Amino acid sequence: MQSRKTLKFLVLSVLIVFIFTGWIGVQQTYAQDATQVDTVIVSLPATPINLKEVKKSMPYPLAWQTNGIKGKVIVKVLVGEDGTPVKHEIVKSAHKKLTESVEKSLYNLKFNPAYDQANVPIKMWVTIPIDFNPTY
Repeated sequence: MQSRKTLKFLVLSVLIVFIFTGWIGVQQTYAQDATQVDTVIVSLPATPINLKEVKKSMPYPLAWQTNGIKGKVIVKVLVGEDGTPVKHEIVKSAHKKLTESVEKSLYNLKFNPAYDQANVPIKMWVTIPIDFNPTY
């Protein structure tokens, strides 16, 4: 009984690792009204190319920096077939000022586009956490 639970845990762990490393990917595509349209197996997920540079260029409120205030914004970005951001949704934000900072710089991001199993570029949602930390 214990070995069966261990085996299930091991199989699930390996599957999760494959999904997060991009070896196996599942992408859900949504229409304008956010209803599910299709599910696609992704062979290569979209990945940001210049995320570090764009994060450094994001304005960080000076008063927050000097007082050591930290914050995080989590943003979902729809990456187009050409690797450019098409639209975004703020998932979570510590403060309105940080959200504004992210939204000002977000469309400077460039991505390697996602590819389906037929090696055709596809649109894909990518979730990016952006930390604002006074040590930057």
